[in-house]
Amino acid sequence: MKLRLFLPLSGMLVLILSITSLFATAQEKVCSSMTFTEAAEPLYPPIALAAHVEGPVFLKVSFLSDGRPSEIAVVKGRDFLRSSALTYVRGWHANVDAPTRVCIVELDYRRQNEKKSLPRALRISSTHVLINAPQMLIEP
Repeated sequence: MKLRLFLPLSGMLVLILSITSLFATAQEKVCSSMTFTEAAEPLYPPIALAAHVEGPVFLKVSFLSDGRPSEIAVVKGRDFLRSSALTYVRGWHANVDAPTRVCIVELDYRRQNEKKSLPRALRISSTHVLINAPQMLIEP
């Protein structure tokens, strides 16, 4: 006698979503424990400054086991900021203690409205960087 296991369609969907969620959580933990070295400072595109464009750019970045980014894709972000974000992250090198992984990276471009000068790049977390415009380029 054969024993047949039958899961209704909704049960299969729940199972698939659960497995996907576990994978995403595992990737998130790996990404949050990563450290990076950067080849260069990020640039705030002059055209974005002139157009008063700011905001986040989200990138999906695949890192090889040796730490190099292999694939980078823009998930969401303003057109004037995308090229700068891609160029900046291409120069990252992640620690090699982690396996091949895919991370969502947020680069948050902000114009400075304060009198004090902020650093060009301020790392909020391993996958979140605040990129400040040079103060001298901002109109009063």
